[in-house]
Amino acid sequence: MHHRQEAPGIFRIPVQTPFRMQPTNAYVLKGDRVGLLDTGVNSPQVWDELRAGLRDLGLAPGDIDTVLVSHAHVDHDGLAHRFRQAEVLIGGGDYHKLVDFPGHMHAFADIVADHMPAWGVPTAAMDLLMAPLLELLGMSASVPWVSTFDGQMLLEGFGEPYRVLRLPGHTEGGTGLYRESDGVLLAGDHVLEKITPNPGLVAESDSLRSGLSDYVDSLTALQELDVSIVLPGHGAAFPGLRTRLETIREHHAERLREVERRVGVGGSLFQVTNAMFPGIDSMNGFLALTEVFGHMQVLMETGRLEISEDGDEVVVYRRTRP
Repeated sequence: MHHRQEAPGIFRIPVQTPFRMQPTNAYVLKGDRVGLLDTGVNSPQVWDELRAGLRDLGLAPGDIDTVLVSHAHVDHDGLAHRFRQAEVLIGGGDYHKLVDFPGHMHAFADIVADHMPAWGVPTAAMDLLMAPLLELLGMSASVPWVSTFDGQMLLEGFGEPYRVLRLPGHTEGGTGLYRESDGVLLAGDHVLEKITPNPGLVAESDSLRSGLSDYVDSLTALQELDVSIVLPGHGAAFPGLRTRLETIREHHAERLREVERRVGVGGSLFQVTNAMFPGIDSMNGFLALTEVFGHMQVLMETGRLEISEDGDEVVVYRRTRP
């Protein structure tokens, strides 16, 4: 059996991911029409796993009317391009990533590389930290016919209607689906049971900002929903959304305190990251940099950190309170 029914009309197909986490969940939504929320990464193995799961449900790829992408990460949108007959929908903030995937990745990598000297990344470590971005190029593909959820408040035709939720933070265009009739929340990676997703790194013109503030704001929006069960982007379904949201908030508050403590009287982004996460490999190293960058931005916005000097390209932060 390659699928599991999680709620009426909702079937989960787990497919392998190349990253160090649980398999990606693709969800089939069955009603008068058939939808697929997330696809897994672009690989022959995952395509075979996805088709096997569909086959167990009496479906073929050509039966999918709409592919819904929770957020533009390769382990969720990688196979969307294989569903040429289907409408493909993604959050507006992520549209540019999927409509021209290679173009987005090259532009994003260039901006990140430009920022690494200011982050204090040693020249010898730059290639190691950039390598994961370039490795992603084969893991997804462009979907020139993709459209956006923007302005669509309800998703209908796949059983009881789903409310479309904007959940920016992990990516700019993160999207969830909430079925008010029974309290089912399809949360993508925004809320996972065991781990906290990394805040997105958002490229705007030639600058970078973190999605952490957006992420925390999105958690607050979820707090208002009457959710019976969460169907996440990775891992099994779980109840107790509000308890999990509180745990995530506590985690971020503690991480803010830790970053502030590590900065001390002065430190660059790379120095603080290296002190907090010693011995990390290239992929986890890049994610660690983006996470600490996000917490530093929040600490700057709230006046708990300031820039002490900006010499030799390296930005050095310091605490504003003892």
